[in-house]
Amino acid sequence: MPGSFVIVSGVGLAPPETLITLEQFEQIASIPIDARDARYREPLDKACRILEELADRDCDFVLLGSRGGLLLRAVRAGRQLTYIPAGKLTHHGPRPPKLPKTLRGGLV
Repeated sequence: MPGSFVIVSGVGLAPPETLITLEQFEQIASIPIDARDARYREPLDKACRILEELADRDCDFVLLGSRGGLLLRAVRAGRQLTYIPAGKLTHHGPRPPKLPKTLRGGLV
């Protein structure tokens, strides 16, 4: 199972290395990021249920992404965000190998 996913409007969850076509991008862009919109919410709900079924009991889920929303609101308001260090980040162990090209891409 991939270590991370990206929330994609109308798709649900996709690995971050997923390649999309211009046509797919236009479809994604046409669906608002709004939990009240079933086109956004239902694929995400389905993907999360599948992920929960596949995950071990000890698996933790962390949802990141509020920074993107904050950034958009700041741009609209014409102000820059204040950035502060998140602390000393430490990388433990070797980096995992890249996936073969045949396994990359394709939306979930």
